Amino acid sequence: MTPMKWFYSFLKKYRKNLILGIILTILITALNIINPYISGMIVDDVIADGQYRLLLPLVGLMLLVVIIRSGLRFYYQLVFETASQGVLYDMRDKVYRKLLQEDFAFYNKKRTGDLMSRQTGDMDAIRHFVAYVIYNTLENVLMFVFALIMIFTVNIKLALSMLIVLPFTALCTYMQSKEVKPAFKRNRDCFSSLNAFVQENVSGNRVVRAFSKEDYEIEKFKKENDAFRDAQIAASGVWKKYVPIFEVLAYSLNIILMLYGGYMVIRGEISLGDLVVVNGYLWMLNNPLRMAGWIVNDIGNFITSVEKIYATAATYGIGKKDIIIDPLAMAISSDTSAAKATLDALHAVKSRFGGTTILGVSNISFGLPQRELITAAFFTMAMERGLSAAIMNPNSTEMMKAYTCYC
Repeated sequence: MTPMKWFYSFLKKYRKNLILGIILTILITALNIINPYISGMIVDDVIADGQYRLLLPLVGLMLLVVIIRSGLRFYYQLVFETASQGVLYDMRDKVYRKLLQEDFAFYNKKRTGDLMSRQTGDMDAIRHFVAYVIYNTLENVLMFVFALIMIFTVNIKLALSMLIVLPFTALCTYMQSKEVKPAFKRNRDCFSSLNAFVQENVSGNRVVRAFSKEDYEIEKFKKENDAFRDAQIAASGVWKKYVPIFEVLAYSLNIILMLYGGYMVIRGEISLGDLVVVNGYLWMLNNPLRMAGWIVNDIGNFITSVEKIYATAATYGIGKKDIIIDPLAMAISSDTSAAKATLDALHAVKSRFGGTTILGVSNISFGLPQRELITAAFFTMAMERGLSAAIMNPNSTEMMKAYTCYC
């Protein structure tokens, strides 16, 4: 199981919340494109053409859109926050229950402060990802796409001029993603080390004082604290390096619009209302570009935290001997290659990892005549390929013959 699959095992319990939140995010983002379009109608139809009777209905519609969008935004943030708190609770509960089952030898090898940093800082980074980063990333991507589509409906040349910044944004995003993950990993490692050092000194305060080791421990604390400070500064250096670039790229769109868009208005290629419409969509292009750096940081922090918690799981007594793999026996009546796939999987687990396997053997013959004979033959082949334990009928004569002959 990979770290992301391990994380998803907790997240899937709240998939209904996530699906509802994603639908609401799409709806809210779609509502964002209405008001700039209405603003353009006010300029062209009300101000330029003098159709003042349209002003109040158009303004009322804009207010209605804002009210609906605000209500939906509150609700979908509540939905994502509920899911994030649930994931956080389940993860902490599972890990804490495992910690309660460990013996003294485990705690002699593992530092309490390090374990607690996994339960607090790392898990909170995961909560932040579920509560904020998921919908924020989706919202910014949708905003950029929807705004670009609407600008294309106004004028194709003006929309293409807005795409000039995209290659530079993609390059900066890729470069930042390469740097941010190791920076966050070092930051979390230093925080864990500092946390463990403080916990050990607080719990062993009397021993330190009894042997007059205060100065020695203070010096050690300074080294740990300095290392954590340097890691924080290094991580901030990544933000300092790339976030201003994203800001410059975002605001360069304003310059492009004012210069090229104004030039097109003067030449009569677009109306003043069209320019107002594009200007209204401009924030929907600016904001995703400005947020790109922060989103990459949050995702890097999330991935680092998941990997660290997942890696620590092995030290919680979840060793190879405690992992039993079921490669799944699928019916050959629906897929004739199913038996070979299962046997190959058994062999791979045994030969590559030396792992323990279990199998519901009778599934292989589902829907076929002479099931007992087919199952017994497959059972023999499965044992030969490394099957450790079987879910089978011990009252079956053919199955017990197969087991006795093999063993």
